[in-house]
Amino acid sequence: MGGRGFRFKHAGYLEPKPFVNVLGKPMIKRVLDLFPQNWPTVCVVNNQDFNTNHFQFIKSERSDVRFTEIEPNTGGPLQTVIAGLEMIADDQPVFVTYCDYGKIWDAEAFLNFVNTNDSDICFIGYRGFHAHYLTNNMYCYAKTEGHQILDIKEKESFSKNREDDFASTGGYYFKSAKLLKEAIIQQQKQNLSWNGEYFTSLAAKALMNVRGDLKVHAYEINKFFQWGTPEDLKAFEYWAEVKYENFQ
Repeated sequence: MGGRGFRFKHAGYLEPKPFVNVLGKPMIKRVLDLFPQNWPTVCVVNNQDFNTNHFQFIKSERSDVRFTEIEPNTGGPLQTVIAGLEMIADDQPVFVTYCDYGKIWDAEAFLNFVNTNDSDICFIGYRGFHAHYLTNNMYCYAKTEGHQILDIKEKESFSKNREDDFASTGGYYFKSAKLLKEAIIQQQKQNLSWNGEYFTSLAAKALMNVRGDLKVHAYEINKFFQWGTPEDLKAFEYWAEVKYENFQ
């Protein structure tokens, strides 16, 4: 939540992006509800858009949440992630998540997957048609072989038909905070960004470029809901009415 969400502001939304209404609930609540209550939570927010009421709402959803504030930035998630890492011990696993999506998944099954496969890094993703593909927006895509990720691109698919590719949800697991810090250092050294934005996906790619021993895995889910832009959100709201009538 370190960015300003200008596309939503320009589209006339009054609340900060994480508090935009998604079928009756703030976007941030839908994101927090994806994760077990016993997962320690750090929220990184910009210091311009959020007030006491916003903090209190998040606190009511996650009583143990910790907050840290940063100056707004337009350079992608990098500075947001760095700020969050200051509050996490090096030996602790980290799940970096964006605040603008929904999905149907089993968090315990995911943990079992990364533990069983001894994953160093794991992307959560999907394939096939999803509502946001009614727009032309592109996302992060990975080339895979079984569960193994071989290569990563931002805003560009590997296949002519993007629906054939493994697309990232915006959720990234790292075995430890120390490993994520190493990835960020490599990303900065290699200057791996897209259009001046430093994405977490490209931090993983940077580390893959220098460490052939890494186990970088793809964890595939079937249902994902993209709310990153006003167009994405409107596509979801339309599709939710015609297909996901039981979406809560």
